[in-house]
Amino acid sequence: MQEPDGQAAPSVDVIDAPQGGVSGESRRSVIVRLGVPGESGLFDAADLPIRRAMRVVIETDRGAEMGEVLRIFERRADERTPTHRVVRIATEGDVRAAAHNRVRELEAFQFCNERLRALKLPMKLVGAEIAHAGTRAVFYFESDDRVDFRALVKDLAQRFHTRIEMRQIGVRDAARHTGGFGLCGRELCCATWIPAFKPISIRMAKDQNLALNNQKLSGLCGRLRCCLEYEQELYHEQRRTLPKVGKRIITPSGEGRVKDVNVLTRRVRVQLNDGVYAEFAADEVTRPVDVAAPAPVQAAPSPGVVDAEGPQKKRRRRGRRRRRPGAPADEGGGSAPSGGNEGT
Repeated sequence: MQEPDGQAAPSVDVIDAPQGGVSGESRRSVIVRLGVPGESGLFDAADLPIRRAMRVVIETDRGAEMGEVLRIFERRADERTPTHRVVRIATEGDVRAAAHNRVRELEAFQFCNERLRALKLPMKLVGAEIAHAGTRAVFYFESDDRVDFRALVKDLAQRFHTRIEMRQIGVRDAARHTGGFGLCGRELCCATWIPAFKPISIRMAKDQNLALNNQKLSGLCGRLRCCLEYEQELYHEQRRTLPKVGKRIITPSGEGRVKDVNVLTRRVRVQLNDGVYAEFAADEVTRPVDVAAPAPVQAAPSPGVVDAEGPQKKRRRRGRRRRRPGAPADEGGGSAPSGGNEGT
């Protein structure tokens, strides 16, 4: 899945459990959210007694990671098994290791910022992540241009004695890592539960009759807020049964033109033919029936008048066929029959 900023979101679709039981032996699978906000994956839970919101240790392509269980569902035995599995339920040792890594992440973040200022690199550090086993450190940064950070990676490797990865992310991913509170007063959706970003357009704000105010429509990332997409499908379905703005309709008070439509209350504001504005329920108005205009009647020509440009018979010109020398001609002047000449 591709995000609008061009960053790949390693997430999976949520699959509902089969209704009415399953045929054959079933196995449990879980969706686990990893340390990076919004990054989730599908894993084989086998026979482990896993519950929702439980912390587990999983295997990934990057090694062992610890995450939180978001959802549990059953899958049929004939369905494809997830590539990776849940290794174990997090123990007290795993929890202590995760807490220690959080302290190291803060230290790594501060040290990296110091080296950025010293090297004068045009990049903004967003976050740092230490792998659960401590074998890898990932640094997330923003930059408008390509950056040569080889000297920075060398300094970080000498300080932390582990593998260093630098990942460039967009403004939406940066807000997801940083976190914060939106205009609604709640934590950012992208930092709490949204698995992947979806395209957001200004058309959604217009369909929902929102004021086109950039400050109210933009989130902390400076892009259009993700919540504009939540109710877009509802507005799209409801507008199909409502008259469009600018169309003429028939109301209990007479005919008029639609000036405004409230999708949620299903109320229509109409300007009547006498200039008066009135509001009606969508069920009280109807569309006028289009009556086909009669075809224009052509006047009959006056008697005795002949159209000078009337149709004239075209003469059919038949091209003459050139007769070969020595070939006899029939009475009609045509060529000899294909059967050959008569004997003399």
